[in-house]
Amino acid sequence: MPIKVLHLISNKAAIGGAEKFLLDMSKEYDTGRFSVSYCTVFSEGNNIFANEIRKRNLECFEIKGTDWTNLPQIIQKLVVFMKRERFDIVHTQLLHGSIVGQLAARIAKVPVRVITRQYTTDCYHGGHKYLDKFDAYVARKATKVIAISNAVKDDLLEQGVSYNNIELIYNGILLEPFDDENNKSTLRETFPDKYLIAFVANLNERKGHEYLLQAMAQLVSQYNDIHLLLIGEGDLRKKLEELTAKLKLEENVSFLGYQPNVPALLKDIDLYVHASVLEPLGIAVLEAMAAGKCVIATAVGGVPEIITDGQTGFLVPSQDSTKLADAIHNARENLYKTQKIAKAGRKHVEESFSIKSIVKKYQELYTSSILQKKQNLVKVAE
Repeated sequence: MPIKVLHLISNKAAIGGAEKFLLDMSKEYDTGRFSVSYCTVFSEGNNIFANEIRKRNLECFEIKGTDWTNLPQIIQKLVVFMKRERFDIVHTQLLHGSIVGQLAARIAKVPVRVITRQYTTDCYHGGHKYLDKFDAYVARKATKVIAISNAVKDDLLEQGVSYNNIELIYNGILLEPFDDENNKSTLRETFPDKYLIAFVANLNERKGHEYLLQAMAQLVSQYNDIHLLLIGEGDLRKKLEELTAKLKLEENVSFLGYQPNVPALLKDIDLYVHASVLEPLGIAVLEAMAAGKCVIATAVGGVPEIITDGQTGFLVPSQDSTKLADAIHNARENLYKTQKIAKAGRKHVEESFSIKSIVKKYQELYTSSILQKKQNLVKVAE
């Protein structure tokens, strides 16, 4: 019988890095050995992630309820669901999903409980002491916690998670969409004769969009063809649109919202800039490198574990629009160097961040965790 795995994630409407990672992995599991299902909690409707999973002919359950007042009902529904389906492994993602998913899995007596920690505590908590405590508790009680970067691993150790229970497995990406010559966009038709810069990220405070907009304001007088594409949705859209107008950048910035085919878009840009203030790893950075583009990114969280400054990309300080503008200017003026950097970045992604190799590591962890659980049960019986 295949090992039954449930991926559970807290998801509202948009698709961010964690959702994209699960979608990419969904195509790579050994279906002879693993039966994989999905579940979202705290859904607000218009669940793009659930719809995308179902397009792949996979099961995706939705436990609705949009805030913590629904917590008892959400956990109760999850416990009933997990007992009924008799999962061997519950694997949770993101803060809220991991708290409710891990609590429910313990109550339902799921044999193996895994967390992928996609964040450091400063990303989501910001002084919410009860969330900190719940988050640390479920991480310490999980069978295994996967850290997506050394920055995340260090954070888990500070929360008291056992070193032996932490596995470092970087997130990865599918390379095929970037290599498919038929996977094309109409970007160049929409923005002819423009020097296109892209930033792919949900529109929230952690991503630092305002610093990139301020950098653009410093560049437009020098380059009248420069154009920034902001790809992603989020609560800050209106505020960022207002800032764009205030900086008189309406002709130089486009908000593209959620885009289902980011690889096609990235293949048509000239430069990728990632302006995050907090970033545990950076799936979008990996995607831009896979697209063969030179990347400028802020040196935060796990990003320096992806990019070696001056070799596979360029690193700049976070929250510094002037340094960001200078880096964009230098990339624009040194085409040969940026092309060399782009090729090295692509090679690095191929060697270290292929989704196939990441899924293989996940499957090995699942198998070894189930085996260890069985061995422990035998010892108890003896």
